[in-house]
Amino acid sequence: MNSSLASILESIKLRLSPAVAMLLLAAYLLCLAPFLSDQWLSGSLWVAVLIAILIAGGLLLRIYRRSGPILCVLIFMFTYYLAPLPYFLWDIPIVPYLDNVSTVYFLRTWAVMAVFLVWLALFSALTQQEQPVGSVALPAPSLIRVRSIGTFGTLYWFVVAAFIVLTFRGEAIVNVSGQDNYDIYISNLKSQSGALEYFLVLIVIGRVISVTWFQRACYAACIGYYFYFCFTRGYRVQLLEMTLLVTALHFAHWMSFRNVLLGSIVGFMLLQALGFMKSGASDLQSLFTVMAGDQVRSNQTEVFYTSNNVLNAVFDGQIPWFERATSLWLAMLASFLPGNWLPENWHSTLAAQDLTQLPGGGGGFIAGHYYFWGGHFGVMIAGLLIACLFRLYERARSQRMMLLSILLLATCPRWVAYEPIAMFFRLGLYFMIAHEVMRFIPGTWRKGKQVVPATSGA
Repeated sequence: MNSSLASILESIKLRLSPAVAMLLLAAYLLCLAPFLSDQWLSGSLWVAVLIAILIAGGLLLRIYRRSGPILCVLIFMFTYYLAPLPYFLWDIPIVPYLDNVSTVYFLRTWAVMAVFLVWLALFSALTQQEQPVGSVALPAPSLIRVRSIGTFGTLYWFVVAAFIVLTFRGEAIVNVSGQDNYDIYISNLKSQSGALEYFLVLIVIGRVISVTWFQRACYAACIGYYFYFCFTRGYRVQLLEMTLLVTALHFAHWMSFRNVLLGSIVGFMLLQALGFMKSGASDLQSLFTVMAGDQVRSNQTEVFYTSNNVLNAVFDGQIPWFERATSLWLAMLASFLPGNWLPENWHSTLAAQDLTQLPGGGGGFIAGHYYFWGGHFGVMIAGLLIACLFRLYERARSQRMMLLSILLLATCPRWVAYEPIAMFFRLGLYFMIAHEVMRFIPGTWRKGKQVVPATSGA
């Protein structure tokens, strides 16, 4: 027993240097400052939280700077930490609401988000590979390809065709203008009820079974039509998810730190433009901006404000523990069941809005959900889960685990800012079922040679 404990402590010592440990401890203490006393909540205390974010974020970028898909997740995540800065720096409104808009409320929300980042950095440092940064990653089996289309292939393309016919519905918002754009967008969302994202599972399976030129052409056509459909309907999240998935599956060797950063900047502006387009904007000046009148408006600020309402309702004691525990159990059930089969309060954002009657934007940052369910312990669990996902991608030794990790990384826009449990586990479960069905088709397999997994240089 003592020898086992000693080996664990020695492993931690090797992976977590004293300097890194001290930095993360300092960052964590800085995050706690807004919770100590309201008298501390001066106009400049946000700088302490910002320092904590920079420490944890810098460490994460150093650890994962050679893993392109993980870099994409981190940079996407970091954009939500920018949301309150215009308010802190220049007192510029970031939402068109007045409830819960103050330095006190925003700072507490930002601090919870920072705590999540510190835990993620800590668990990432503890689970990183023993080999030094910059060495070649461990080899993993290449994707196992199907020799012929076979029974499973025929069934697969039938399912794809049926899915497109039944799910890809709705009116294009580019054909209308003004407020009608947003009304049609909402109508389209309600009609497809989130089913569109299950198509990502089919694309991952298609990556494996598409062997002949005709199959690959059909595979590429499905991806192209998905892009077209999401763009013309204003589905930003789904469009970004498919972009990340295709990039990780086919172009991971191009995902250097520089390329990911440049792509993120361009992608942010394009998605921002698509967001304004679905609200009725049409000229370039209105599309490529982060301003709506005298306010900063973006998906990031809406998500931040929603988390702000949820968290501060908890801080102020407006939501009892029973409601929070009920929401957690329902959210876990939503990992297996469609959300429309469950009461509305399965989603923490909806539960908080129902109890407080406060307005809100869309979604909610992952740290806010987990704090709603489990306080600081819940935020720690969130950091551990994401660190384990990153480790799964970097150390995957099989086709199934590599594809599963890529699918979950690609869907980060959903679980980072909207549904941190349901879509995270549900899509993974559906993929595992489909992959197991595919594995048991007899006489169709051949194994690829060993290759280095998808990583890129700094």
